[in-house]
Amino acid sequence: MPLRYSLTQEEREGQDWLHNAPWQFLACRIRHEWPDIVPGPLPPGVESIPQRDGAFQITLSCSRSGCQKIETTHAGGVYDADIDRKYDHPDGYNAPRGASITPTMCKTELLRRHIEWQEKQNAQ
Repeated sequence: MPLRYSLTQEEREGQDWLHNAPWQFLACRIRHEWPDIVPGPLPPGVESIPQRDGAFQITLSCSRSGCQKIETTHAGGVYDADIDRKYDHPDGYNAPRGASITPTMCKTELLRRHIEWQEKQNAQ
């Protein structure tokens, strides 16, 4: 008798999220489109706010999903691995609690959607 595997509630909710999330959210779970910090005027999507102690709060906005990465440097603008960092995500970006959504799953879903679109194009 073959084994039957049934999904947990969290896995079902995760699959539902994966199949219905905007493509931008899936793509950003693979890699965000953060703007570059450049010398001179900051580009759109980057904000720098000086802090009292000489540190800077840098906010980067992903041009694709709208996620924000907020980092606070050390005094003098020193940037290293242990700076304060937090993320703000738009509504719907986070998968349901307990759902383990990996970048590979997101890429697979994007490819599934592309194949579905391509088959519709070929049928016309």
